[in-house]
Amino acid sequence: MSIKVITPPAPFVTPADIAGSHPSDDPAIVRMIEAAVEELDGYTGWLGRCLAPQLLEYSAVPYRAQFSLPIGPVLEVESVSIEDHGGVLTALQSGTYWLRDSDVGITSWLNSPGYRQRHVRYWAGYGVRDTNDATKWVDKVPARVKQAVIMSVQHMKALSAENLFLRSEDVEGVGARSYTVSEQAGAIIHDTANRLLSGLKVPRI
Repeated sequence: MSIKVITPPAPFVTPADIAGSHPSDDPAIVRMIEAAVEELDGYTGWLGRCLAPQLLEYSAVPYRAQFSLPIGPVLEVESVSIEDHGGVLTALQSGTYWLRDSDVGITSWLNSPGYRQRHVRYWAGYGVRDTNDATKWVDKVPARVKQAVIMSVQHMKALSAENLFLRSEDVEGVGARSYTVSEQAGAIIHDTANRLLSGLKVPRI
C-alpha cells in the first residue's frame, strides 16, 4: 500500500493570522506555519486525517471489490484505475465504481490475478467545491485546528524558532516543501494539539 499527495493543500493559515509586526508574507513565519500543519496533517500527521482539501493517490493490491480509503475525510473520488502485471493502466468509467463514506466498490472481475494494483485518486480534507469555480475548493478546516496551528506558531516564534527546523526540501513530483522539525518544535505542536484537538485524532490501528 502507498499514499502520495498529487495536489497539496492550499494554506489555511497565513502570516497575517499570526500576532506580531512581521510582514504579511514573512518567509520565516510561512515556514513555521507549514511545519506546524505538516506535523498534524495527512497520512503521517498526528491527527491521522487531512485538513485542507488535497488530492491523494492510494495504491494497493486489489484483494477485494470493496475497500476503504485509508485517510479522510473523503470528499470525492476523482479516478480509479487498475494496473496489470505489465504496468499498463486501465482507467475505469465512473459508473463502474461507487463511493460511500470512505468505502469504494468496483466490479469484482477487476480483482482477478491479471491485475497487480489498483490506484484511486481522491480528494480528502475539510472543504466544499467553490460555487463560482467547480475546479477549486473552499476550505472548511475546523476553527480549533486553525487555532492550534496559530498557537503553535506563536509559541515557536516566541522561542526564536528558526533554529527549530532541521531541514527543508522539495518533494519530487509534488512540488510542495516538506519540513522536518526538531524534537523541541514537535513537542510544542503536539502539546498544543493535545489540548485543542484530541477529539479529532484518528486512532492508529
